[in-house]
Amino acid sequence: MVIAERATRPIPWLSALCYAVAAFGGIPLYFWLRSQSDPSVDWGNSSPLDPYLGTGLLYYGAAGGCAWLLVKLDARAVWPAWFIVLWVALRQVALVRQLIAGTGTGRSALAGLAVLALFAALALHLRKLKRAGVLH
Repeated sequence: MVIAERATRPIPWLSALCYAVAAFGGIPLYFWLRSQSDPSVDWGNSSPLDPYLGTGLLYYGAAGGCAWLLVKLDARAVWPAWFIVLWVALRQVALVRQLIAGTGTGRSALAGLAVLALFAALALHLRKLKRAGVLH
């Protein structure tokens, strides 16, 4: 009976997909950017897994964990969602500092604001789903 009840509950697939793309979308993007780059650009010994080896592992791990918890309808998905919002907000602070120093671009700051708004809206949506009892 529990399995039948869980099968009829809606899974927030779009939210889970957004977090999965945030977690693993950098890998195909790496190959696409590398294929589109100028042949004179030296990619060195870089790999698509480089961001996963440093502190970026926290962001990518939180996004992957959030996607997994959403598929399982676990209410603990709200915590990594808010962590991602905090991470993106801190990245935005760094971009603003680069703009003030004259080394950043306005386009990257606007794109970062759009990403921040997306993840904040997703986190608020997950909180709403938790309160509604969809996530348990």
